[in-house]
Amino acid sequence: MTWDRKQLLAPFYRNRKLKLFSLAFAFGLWIFVNYGERDTEKTLLVPVEFYNLPEQFVITGSRVDYIDLRLRGPRSLLEGVKSKRIRLDLNDVRPGMSSFRINADTLNLPRGVRIVRISPAQVNLDIARVIKRVVPVRFDMVGALPRGYTLTTTELLPDKVEVSGPSSIVEKIRTIQTDSFDLTTLTQPVTHTINLRGPEEESVPYNVE
Repeated sequence: MTWDRKQLLAPFYRNRKLKLFSLAFAFGLWIFVNYGERDTEKTLLVPVEFYNLPEQFVITGSRVDYIDLRLRGPRSLLEGVKSKRIRLDLNDVRPGMSSFRINADTLNLPRGVRIVRISPAQVNLDIARVIKRVVPVRFDMVGALPRGYTLTTTELLPDKVEVSGPSSIVEKIRTIQTDSFDLTTLTQPVTHTINLRGPEEESVPYNVE
């Protein structure tokens, strides 16, 4: 059996006006669902990431880890914002206070989504230069030797350590102290391993020379 072209295309021409109307109706319905949906609001805690901080600098003090956002827009668009994060490039910072405004451009929000509330709207970072210093170790002795005994010499090895960290902190460190050593039961020469009390600030490590 053979079919000519008119026979093959005949089903497509039947009720052509009705089919065109159905197509237009479906297209209009799609536009209504996607563009005519009512706006809604959504609250997010967006993590803040810092990158490209030069090795010779360090962030001191408190810093913002999350931005509290309230957004408004179509529900379908807001769903795609839930995995958003803010990345701040610190490559150009200098010692002192650096400020970063957080806005729609920073967040790269989809068109149709707007910010209702943002807190904080600005991230302030205190940037300090990292320096190193060599400082002496101070032997912390407590108590008194038993009667009749005298302490003639003490030797610390090492007697100096190198500290590094923010210049504003490291410049104030004069010594690194050992844990307390009790003299009350000492009656003969002794070699003892004793720990150092590092700087109280976590951002200031020390190295034994």
